[in-house]
Amino acid sequence: MYQHKITFTERFKNRLPLRLHMTLIILATGLSGLLTTRCLLAAGVESIIIRYPLAVLFSYLVLFILIKLWLKYLAVTNVQQVREKKVLSATH
Repeated sequence: MYQHKITFTERFKNRLPLRLHMTLIILATGLSGLLTTRCLLAAGVESIIIRYPLAVLFSYLVLFILIKLWLKYLAVTNVQQVREKKVLSATH
């Protein structure tokens, strides 16, 4: 069991640039909050008590959406890799 966990972790780390993906997701989340507060300010919402919670909620929503998209991306790349392995093993 322990060896299986190590193998899975190593395969996962080697397969994807995980830190890059997470950095981009967190960066997009923070920028979405900043953009939200700027848009609200431009729309005339000057109260920080209103703007800040709305920006946080919007950023949280963006985070969930980006993580869901990332997980779908992982599933698609995993399916493609399995298909490639089947093709390679069938040719040998």
